[in-house]
Amino acid sequence: MADEQEQDAVLVSSNNGITTISINRPKQLNTINDAVIEGLHNAWHTFNASDDRCAILTGVGAKAFCAGADLGSFRGEMWESIPNVGVRVDKPVIAAVNGYCVGGGCVLMLYCDLAIAGESAQFWYPEAQVGFTGGVVTGIASRMPLKFAMEFALLGERIGPEQARQMGMLNRVTADDEVLASAERMARTLCDSAPLVVKALKGLMLDTVSRSPLEVAGVARGQLAEVLHSADRQEGIAAFREKRAPKFQGK
Repeated sequence: MADEQEQDAVLVSSNNGITTISINRPKQLNTINDAVIEGLHNAWHTFNASDDRCAILTGVGAKAFCAGADLGSFRGEMWESIPNVGVRVDKPVIAAVNGYCVGGGCVLMLYCDLAIAGESAQFWYPEAQVGFTGGVVTGIASRMPLKFAMEFALLGERIGPEQARQMGMLNRVTADDEVLASAERMARTLCDSAPLVVKALKGLMLDTVSRSPLEVAGVARGQLAEVLHSADRQEGIAAFREKRAPKFQGK
């Protein structure tokens, strides 16, 4: 069983049709460790299973949305935590960004459907300078102009929110103390919209976007992982050993 610290690495709350998912490591600038990966992966499943119509992804505290990987406690399977890579998410997800958004934090933000940032937010992807990358960031090449994507991924330079918006990474920039409220207003509009239309439009647009090889691999691994950890798999193995017909339940 996970200890209390691991259980609290990601917080999930629901209010009036909106699920809020918060990375909860403010003292570590919300860096990603194994507990965060597991927590986000589970949070997307929780959101999928709920009646909520929109999710907001954010970080606890004002200093950082997510400052990338905690290299001292990270096994390199970040793809499991990314919406529509590690877990398919048909409902819209909004990133609410305050403070630092670095490395893997940028990947999480860029794979959300919409993104709002505070005026003091800072973005950079320093993996080429650090000597470490999971490679999933390459998917941004189909989500923003290629020259901008190359500049952001290769140079590791810090950029502010207005430049990030001009590059196609953000939808809106607001005052730092208005980020979450702005995301909630956007989420309310989505919650009040026709859910089947929202789902269809999101799905069709994502199907239009080209996926990077690592993104495709992550999606495939996620689908196979669901089978690997399913009750049906356990039932099939048990039935084979007991020489009886299996009773599959699609779970």
